[in-house]
Amino acid sequence: MESIVKKISLKKETKFPLNPALFFVCLLSLTVSCSSSPKRAMLVTDTSDSAATFYDTANSELVSGQLENAGGHLQQAYNLAMSVDDCDLLCRISLSAVIYKLNYRAGDDFTLDPVTKLAKDVDNVTADTPFYGLSAHDLLNLARSYSTRSKNPQMFKAVCSLYDTTIKLSEGEKLEGNTVISQMYSDQNYFSKEPYYLAYMYRTGGNVYASGKNYEKARELFLKAAQIHLKERYLNEIGLDYYSAARMSSLVGNKKTALSEIDIALKYDKDAENTVAIAADYFAYGLILVKGGCTEEEKLKAKNSMLWASKIYEAGGYTEDALNAKNAAEAL
Repeated sequence: MESIVKKISLKKETKFPLNPALFFVCLLSLTVSCSSSPKRAMLVTDTSDSAATFYDTANSELVSGQLENAGGHLQQAYNLAMSVDDCDLLCRISLSAVIYKLNYRAGDDFTLDPVTKLAKDVDNVTADTPFYGLSAHDLLNLARSYSTRSKNPQMFKAVCSLYDTTIKLSEGEKLEGNTVISQMYSDQNYFSKEPYYLAYMYRTGGNVYASGKNYEKARELFLKAAQIHLKERYLNEIGLDYYSAARMSSLVGNKKTALSEIDIALKYDKDAENTVAIAADYFAYGLILVKGGCTEEEKLKAKNSMLWASKIYEAGGYTEDALNAKNAAEAL
């Protein structure tokens, strides 16, 4: 009995010596393993995100007629995207530059926005102006070169074909409508996850039909583009879709529908605070009223609408458009 008590007593008194270094390591391990701090990021997109912001801003400015600002923002987007080898975005930027070039005819150079002009030596702008001296065709070829390096080359190849059609239409080239439209629809699946380009496909198809004077089919495609822009909340684009649809309705002599569609266009352009589009809508309203004959009441209403358009153009700094609208109103 005594020996058992001694064994228990010895067991209780036996202690391991404390190693301070070992204690610190164990404590540190416990602390680290229980930490709730965020993991280190393995993907950084700050520069690409900034480039995308400039790109989106430029697209909105293109629709709003703020072409010089759009040019500057496209260049900023391009430089940022190139600095991180983002070829998907470089392709998109180059395609938007095509639209810029088709709409801005003030000289051969890719004009800088006023803010950028102040920060540069005007004699040396070619040094870091990525689109200097490039035509719409050059910009399309640039987009095609980036598309081959992109993550989705087939989709971008199809998009480039749409912009090629846009260039041809702007140059007055006669297209075989059914052939072009058939090719567009065969590429449609590539745009299943790209609503912006799917809507652009319908809009381009509408322009193809319109160039061939197939106004009813053109109107259908413009309204399809509008449905996508509404669903995806591309506010700046919706007005143009309905404006185009109204033009088609007017061309087939459907005045009532045309006036209804231009009213819808005006509603969305006002929501987007798109000055040049608002003025264009009022001017178009006047043109629709007097097309194909009108009453004296309609003529007066058309004149007032055009004069109102002139005031909006003038307030927005579009002096030439303001004068044209005023002259058209006074000619009625």
